[in-house]
Amino acid sequence: RSCRLMQHSRVCKFIRQESEQWVLCTDGVEALRSVSAPMQVVAVAGLYRTGKSFFLNALAGLHGDRASLGFGVGSTSESCTRGIDICVARDGADGSPALVLLD
Repeated sequence: RSCRLMQHSRVCKFIRQESEQWVLCTDGVEALRSVSAPMQVVAVAGLYRTGKSFFLNALAGLHGDRASLGFGVGSTSESCTRGIDICVARDGADGSPALVLLD
């Protein structure tokens, strides 16, 4: 069965560092709270600049004209992700599990 990815899925901050403390971000918490279906969670962690965000964008279908909605990727040695970003790529409204991506 193929999954239906949400057309309005977008990436937002879930956890960020502020004054040497980790804090939850309102947009990320609200994105997670909006999911009422059972969830499939994909969390990717690892060394910087190894394609984690690119991989998650591919899972979420955020490429081409929708790439600007996805996890940040860049061509420099500077890391794009600070903290943890979240994307609800599938909300489960069609009866399938929700797909939540964490970067």
